[in-house]
Amino acid sequence: MQDKPHIGLVQVVAVLVQRQQLFNCKMKKSKFILLLLICTTLAFCKAKKHPIYSTKKTKIATRINSDYLFVIDTIQYKDTIAKKIFSENSQVFFNKIEICKGITLERLKQEYYFLKLTDSKKNVVTVRHLIKKENDLFFSNDTNFDSYYVSCAGTLNLCPPNLYIDEHLEKN
Repeated sequence: MQDKPHIGLVQVVAVLVQRQQLFNCKMKKSKFILLLLICTTLAFCKAKKHPIYSTKKTKIATRINSDYLFVIDTIQYKDTIAKKIFSENSQVFFNKIEICKGITLERLKQEYYFLKLTDSKKNVVTVRHLIKKENDLFFSNDTNFDSYYVSCAGTLNLCPPNLYIDEHLEKN
């Protein structure tokens, strides 16, 4: 699938001026300059995307001996996720970040890893699945599942994610 070329407002105005169609509309010079200024402003003030660690694979931690050591700035990360996921009115501030290991619920009982952010005062937990490759843990955006953040509120010890892998779908 090919992307369509993006034609901005400035290019449209420039084409109309070249064809002299814009001036045939009895537009005063001051209105034309105002229109051109607005179009130019819109063209240069496009909204910037602020991804949440959105590269294809982002290394989060590396294993040293029996523990995982974070390779990201955890303070900045906790603040970024709290601001991106929750409103300011919710006043969610994560005071704890950790890497956890879980066991899937299906018959095979596979290990998986997830990043867990906790706000103990609000009883809020947010988790995201991690991909393990050798001694490193990564965020991945390869699938929708890998890129989701899941949050829950309530009793903190009931919030770890329960992961079930359908053995029939995995074979396909």
